Amino acid sequence: MGIITGLDVLNDPLATTLFKSLTSRSLGSLMYEQSSGGTAVALARIPKNILCQKDAKRLMIPPQDGRISVRTPDQEVGLIHSRAAERLDTHGQSPLHPTPRSANALGNIQYALNPALRPFLGQWARDLHALTSRQVAKQIFNHCSQRQIVDSVVQIVRSWSLSGPSPFPIALGPIDDKLSLFHPNPVKEVTQECTDSTDHRLLIGAMSFILYCDYTIPLHSVGDIFLQLIETAITTLDTNIRLAWGAVTLGNWLLVGLCQCLRTPCTCATRQTTDILTFLKTTQALIYCREQARNRNPDAV
Repeated sequence: MGIITGLDVLNDPLATTLFKSLTSRSLGSLMYEQSSGGTAVALARIPKNILCQKDAKRLMIPPQDGRISVRTPDQEVGLIHSRAAERLDTHGQSPLHPTPRSANALGNIQYALNPALRPFLGQWARDLHALTSRQVAKQIFNHCSQRQIVDSVVQIVRSWSLSGPSPFPIALGPIDDKLSLFHPNPVKEVTQECTDSTDHRLLIGAMSFILYCDYTIPLHSVGDIFLQLIETAITTLDTNIRLAWGAVTLGNWLLVGLCQCLRTPCTCATRQTTDILTFLKTTQALIYCREQARNRNPDAV
């Protein structure tokens, strides 16, 4: 194989064309050709079409067999929250999980709520959480107000209560005065079946929202969402008393997280929060009295 000299370039039109083709190549291409043996100048005698085919093979992207998955930003956010929900559903909320100081109250509530509520949750709860978390993520990205976020989440849960899949019937054990939510698997006591209704869906949907809620929403907004969903259902006489007890107890936990309750009575930031906390504690006491009266005489209550 010959070498292109300056005289060849001046006298031979073909050598001129080949040399221009060589010198117009990228640095990466030259390095590749040099590493393949010989000098780049020596490769100038190879026909141009062979060089192009060689480069084309080197730069070709391997086919993916149609397995490329392109997700929208909303789908990415939903996937992240779905995986988080799956981890929570499988392992529960760890008390050692590092959280921001402002989220400690909500994290403690979720940790206490998890063993009591999780037996009643299924795929419907994860699907509902995916809807609410995507909506919250979009509104935070669009700099929406906390009031707008609260209203949109309440609307999603209310819509689910009207047309979503039913998690009922569920069996609930008796309530007690130790502020526990449920006894899903009582050893000696008789369970009570909680049937399907819109109010019951609102209560368990609101509680599942609290369990799966992340820390992007302030605790006072989380409390607003929960109280708007349960405020009517917990006072309706047709509502299952044991399910209402669990919702009211959880509402107390949320409100206490917004107040200073080291002394009695609790000191809250606003008068409205104080009034709501008083209402929940009064409702809880009434529910407990109804449960005890019914245990003594089921036909009279």
